Amino acid sequence: MAEPTLRPATPVDAKAIAEVHVRAWQVGYRGIVADEVLAAQSVQTREREWFGWLSDGTSATTVAECAGAVVGFTTIFAPGRDGDAGLRACELAALYVAPEHWRRGLGRALMRDAMDGACAAGWLEITAWVFERNDAARAFYGQLGFAPDGAAEVHGRSGEPTIRLRAPLRR
Repeated sequence: MAEPTLRPATPVDAKAIAEVHVRAWQVGYRGIVADEVLAAQSVQTREREWFGWLSDGTSATTVAECAGAVVGFTTIFAPGRDGDAGLRACELAALYVAPEHWRRGLGRALMRDAMDGACAAGWLEITAWVFERNDAARAFYGQLGFAPDGAAEVHGRSGEPTIRLRAPLRR
């Protein structure tokens, strides 16, 4: 795989991000999220959502490109959306990589970039919500210093239990 290029996303990237998002959900969450929920994922719906999110300026999204195609992305909310997470914590709202690019270091590169950027912006911690039964994600984030902080909730779109992970940002 060619070395990915990371860059800030713009509203023009909404469809490509939506395509990665839907495919990653449908493959990565099989066995965790109900098949009906996965089948109901729509690139068109996600594209509209992503266009709005990328246009409103409330988050920072970075895309990874390989050979000119978007193959992954991260989104950071700063401050995080959880009032109880504290004013010193930003939130990793999304990290998705196209399934055909999994296990090649792209997720780690996106995370390093996101965590370095959050640290440079002055944030002391980063949080992320994951499905409680997503052992692969929990192990991945654990390697980056994330650990459960005790917060839990039900994911609105899927109805599945989620837990919040938290990691310090190194200075």
